[in-house]
Amino acid sequence: MSIPISKADRLKNLNLSLYNSENMKIGPIGTIILCESLVKNHSILDLNLGIFKAESNEFGSKGAFIIGEFIRKNQTIQTLNVSSNQIDSLGMKKVAEGLKFNKSIKNLDLCYFI
Repeated sequence: MSIPISKADRLKNLNLSLYNSENMKIGPIGTIILCESLVKNHSILDLNLGIFKAESNEFGSKGAFIIGEFIRKNQTIQTLNVSSNQIDSLGMKKVAEGLKFNKSIKNLDLCYFI
């Protein structure tokens, strides 16, 4: 699934505290669009890209590289769930590198990363 550009543009100005995208199978491309749209969003505090039932967003390590860059730039998100998204050790390293620069994330769910 990919996020239409018009919807991605609306995410930049979205005035919510929670964005839930669990189980939407957005894949790496959808993760890029979503994260690029949310980098400058200052209202979303909780971002859920994790799993709820049997399916995940399936963004894998390619998406984890994007998540790492996103959390490096976005200083608003306080809770991030990227559980069960087939992230390998290289992807986890990129997420960890992003966390070095992030001062806002207080809760991070990385369960079942591979």
